Amino acid sequence: MTWHAAEGGPDSGRRLMSRRDAIAASMAALALPAAASAQSAADFFAGRTIKFWVGVAPGGATDYVARTIAAHLGRHVPGNPVVQPENMPGASSLVMTNALYNKGARDGTVIGISLNGVVLEPKLQLMKGSGQAVLFDTNRINWIGTPSHLPHVVWVRSDAPVQTFEDLRKTKVVLGAISPGSDSHILPRLMNVTLGTKFEIIGGYQGVNEIFLAADRGEVQGAIVGIANLTSTKPDWIRDRKIRILLQFATERSHELPDVPTALEVAQNDEARAMLALYATKFQVAFPVFTPPDVPRERLEALRAAFMATMADPRFLEDAKRGGIDIDPLSGEDVARAVRAIDATPQAVIERLRTVIGG
Repeated sequence: MTWHAAEGGPDSGRRLMSRRDAIAASMAALALPAAASAQSAADFFAGRTIKFWVGVAPGGATDYVARTIAAHLGRHVPGNPVVQPENMPGASSLVMTNALYNKGARDGTVIGISLNGVVLEPKLQLMKGSGQAVLFDTNRINWIGTPSHLPHVVWVRSDAPVQTFEDLRKTKVVLGAISPGSDSHILPRLMNVTLGTKFEIIGGYQGVNEIFLAADRGEVQGAIVGIANLTSTKPDWIRDRKIRILLQFATERSHELPDVPTALEVAQNDEARAMLALYATKFQVAFPVFTPPDVPRERLEALRAAFMATMADPRFLEDAKRGGIDIDPLSGEDVARAVRAIDATPQAVIERLRTVIGG
């Protein structure tokens, strides 16, 4: 009898074995590049220093976040490089971002962290008068991630004549603010136009703490500030119900404020929602971390993975908690999606928002 492989003859075992060997060899070959990439990233970073350019002066939340990340990130990067923060302030982080994009090494040894307005600047051009042009493309920047969201909230003293957001559409409330270019000044102006609120703005305070003192003295009835400003410096105001939080600026409700509506939820038309959604993106990516373009893919992925591992590191979380920073990270891919959404905003919406913010 003649045996055929299809019928399970004696050659079939040898042929099956040869096919299995071929498949195994193919799988091994496919695995080699990944292993080599991981190894090359470790080999590259070992013994090196990653410069971490910080787009603000020493002190303040962004600088604290940068230094806290720098203290822990190197343990999670293959090869365990040193991560060295270097402050490069100017023009609300435009100086640093321009320098990193155009002069920073494109090999993974330079990363940066900026103020969150950088993601909007190419569209809104709010810093045009600073003398610093936008010399970068946010779609070519390699986003590594952001350690947290930073929603801004509308708060009023408990004795203010408003109980809910809807009351703000009927009753004048006096808010304290910093300079016209600050969110404490921009957001109430934006709300008056898009949401029909009746805020009176008293500007010129030198910082959030001065606004808090003004509220204590009865000069103002509230303000719009980052939630972290309240939780880190005035937790008793929230705990003892000395204030009411009526609205939050975020793309979705913060886990800290599950019962407080977002501005997007109370907007009454598509134009208002579009303007508010665009501006709220900056609060979604509160502390953006990034590299210049053209960093080799395996090193970029190593940095992104190291960033997310750092966000889960107990020692990092302890240091962040000590500084009053709530960690709720977004990955580099998530930040990139948010930036693409900004880029897709219709020009008419951008022009209208720019007009409103410009006062």
